[in-house]
Amino acid sequence: MPKNYQSINVYEAARERIIYCFNNFDIVQVAFSGGKDSGVMLNLTLEIAEELDVLDRVIVFFQDCEAQYTLTHEYIVRAFESLPKQVDKYWICLPTTYPTSCSMHQTFWKPWKKSEHDIWVRKMPEYEYVINEDNAEFNYDCSHYEFVKFVWPEYLLKKIGKSICTLVGIRADESYDRYRSIALAGGCKDVPGTTNGNIYVAWPIYDWTTTDVWVANAKFAWDYNKLYDMFYLAGLPAHEMRVASPFIEQGQDNLKLYKTIEPHTWGKMVSRVNGVNFTSIYGGTTAMGWKNITKPEHFTWQEYANFLLSTLNKDIRDVYLDKLKTSIKFWKEKGGMLNEAPEEYGFYRENGLVKVDIYPDNVEGVKEFSKFPSWKRFCICILKNDITCKYMGFAFTKKENEKRKAAMEKWNNLL
Repeated sequence: MPKNYQSINVYEAARERIIYCFNNFDIVQVAFSGGKDSGVMLNLTLEIAEELDVLDRVIVFFQDCEAQYTLTHEYIVRAFESLPKQVDKYWICLPTTYPTSCSMHQTFWKPWKKSEHDIWVRKMPEYEYVINEDNAEFNYDCSHYEFVKFVWPEYLLKKIGKSICTLVGIRADESYDRYRSIALAGGCKDVPGTTNGNIYVAWPIYDWTTTDVWVANAKFAWDYNKLYDMFYLAGLPAHEMRVASPFIEQGQDNLKLYKTIEPHTWGKMVSRVNGVNFTSIYGGTTAMGWKNITKPEHFTWQEYANFLLSTLNKDIRDVYLDKLKTSIKFWKEKGGMLNEAPEEYGFYRENGLVKVDIYPDNVEGVKEFSKFPSWKRFCICILKNDITCKYMGFAFTKKENEKRKAAMEKWNNLL
């Protein structure tokens, strides 16, 4: 999808989108993470809400994943304490399930689980607006995704009984996946986003660049997470500065920074999730499926994949095998929409789609390597601990969609 440039600047465009949300929804909720984008989203929303005199229609929501930098925690505390008294705020500290790619044997972990309080990375925040196991009024035994997508919106709807628009600081400039999601999304008027029943999710700063974010912080003297200053001093490029759960795939390469920036926090993280120290050493290298991955010379990629599978426990191995079976069936029977069909690897075109009868070991030299099926590509998924096989192009399967549907039905009557 081509980019269409307008005469209006991104700041004014974002203001118009947020005003549109206030004019068309009863409540506007800001999904705050402590990162630079959600910080800009929060400041913009508060600025407009004050101008419109609708601060009492604003909600600020933060889901705490327990393992984070002290500087991030301090910024979130400052942000919450500086919120106008009319703003409704929620700080979530619940043991929902988060993915981890630090270990082939532990694919998920749960922050803030009371039975594990002795190994928590931080103490439980003690504010009246914190929701934890002691005061939660809903069932939170679900994944982080299900909680944000279904449980929390349904809870808010039943508690408030009004239409809600959640503002999220997603930007197309962050990655091609984000750009594609935004380009394909629907939306209200010119505010791209998604809908989930009576909850609308909007992305008002989708067209901002990283430079726009920092220019806005400087120009308007907005507070921000000072962790970014430490990242800058550490020589980290702006596009690699992440404030997110440290155990996910995207955070592997930067996990080692905890050792230098916050050694006291690092010491607690090592015992929190399996494989953290290994990932901090080898994250972003071939050992974790990054860069120019190689295999032992006496193996083919298929043999290497079988070897890697043999090192996994049965439950995780079965997930990978199920994905592999689906992939092989797809490329044999249905085929994919690709620009080329390299005959030297057995690919052919049928009815406009590219198919293959025998899963190739490797497709070295093909321009769209990451889009073609191969045993090497499967190996990369295993090495990255990419149990959803996103690198192989997988979206939700029928089974996973059924699980999602069941979750929606389950949480529909949670009060």
